[in-house]
Amino acid sequence: MEASFPISPLRQAQNLETTTQTQGISQGFSTPEKYYTVKSDGSIDSDSPSLKTRQNVIYVWKNTNNSKRKVGYTDDIQNRLHGYKAEFKKEKTALSLAFKDSPQDFQFGLMVTEKALQEKGTTLDDQIDEWGQLETDYIKAKDSIKNGYNKRLGGGGGCARKKNETNKEKKERKLEEQKQVEERIERLKETYESPLKSYPIDEEKLTVGFSPKTKKKTNVLYSIRQEKQLTKSDGSKATYVKRYIGMTEPPVSRRFNTHSSDARHPEKKGYPHHRAMHDEPKTFRVKVYDSDSSEDLHVLEIALIKFFRRGQNLDLEKIKDGSISVDTLDSNTVYNAGVFNGNDGGGGGASKRKGVSHRKLF
Repeated sequence: MEASFPISPLRQAQNLETTTQTQGISQGFSTPEKYYTVKSDGSIDSDSPSLKTRQNVIYVWKNTNNSKRKVGYTDDIQNRLHGYKAEFKKEKTALSLAFKDSPQDFQFGLMVTEKALQEKGTTLDDQIDEWGQLETDYIKAKDSIKNGYNKRLGGGGGCARKKNETNKEKKERKLEEQKQVEERIERLKETYESPLKSYPIDEEKLTVGFSPKTKKKTNVLYSIRQEKQLTKSDGSKATYVKRYIGMTEPPVSRRFNTHSSDARHPEKKGYPHHRAMHDEPKTFRVKVYDSDSSEDLHVLEIALIKFFRRGQNLDLEKIKDGSISVDTLDSNTVYNAGVFNGNDGGGGGASKRKGVSHRKLF
C-alpha cells in the first residue's frame, strides 16, 4: 500500500523500438535544463512550476560523486517524487541505499517535459507508447542499468498502465480518478465517523486478536491507529492520533500476519508504522471497515489518506526539534498527526477494486 498505483511490467524492452523521433529528442535534450537541490529527506527544494504541473516527463536522479543515474518516466511528477521520498525512508533499492549513504551527493532533474516538446512543435504518439520508448532511449544513453540504478529498460516507474492502455487513456483515467477522490474527500469532511470497534495489538507477539467474524473479512479498508499523549510542563497531557490506512483483498487476519511479522523485525523494511508498533505496541489499535460493492475501494483508500493528511494539525517533527512547544497544545483537543502512509494508497494487499459501505464508514 506504499505505492500510489500497482507497478506492473507492461513496458518490456523487446516491445519498445527506438523511433527516429524519440532518438532525436534524447539527443536534443541530452542534459536537464536545470538540476534541483535534493534535501536530506529526499524532497526537492524548488517551487518550479515544472515540478507541480501534471504532464508527461522523463526525469533523472544523478549521483554527482560517481555519475550514476536513475532515469524514469511519469505523468504525475509530484506524486512520483512523493513516492521516492517514501522509498528513501523505507525501502532497500539500489537508489535508496545510495541516497541514504550520501544524500548530499544527489541531484534531480527533468530531462524533457511534454510542455517543452510542445513548444518545439513535437508531440509523441500515445498509440505506440513513444514516452515509454523515449524512457528506454535515455536509459540506454545514460547506461543507467550497468552503471546506474535502473533495473531494466523501460524502468517500471511509479505510474503503471492497464494492459494495452495508451498514455492518453491512462491520463484520462487518472484525471477521472482524481476527480472522484476529491469528491469523496468533500463527503468525508461532512460525514466521516470512525468505526466504533477496535482491536489492541499484543505487546509481545505484535499480533491482533480479531473476532471470528472480522478476521475472515475480505476486500476491506482498515486503519492501524496510534493514540499517544505528550506531557506538558504542568503535568497535563495533550493527545494526538496518527494512522496508517490500508486495504486488503485477502482475509484481514492474513494481511495482519504480514504487518505483525514486519513489526517484529522493523529493521528489514523500515516502514515507520511497523517501527512504531514494535517500539510502542500499547499505543496502537486496529479498526476494520465493513465492505460491500457500492464504492471503489481504491478511490476511497486514497481519499481517506488525503483526508487525514490534509486535516493534520500537529507536526510531530516540529515538536521533536522544539520549534513547537508542547505547552502550547490544548489538553482538551485530540490532534491529528497525519498518516504513516508514504504515498496516497493503492496496490499492496488488495489488487481488486471493491467497495466500502458508507453505512459503516460514514
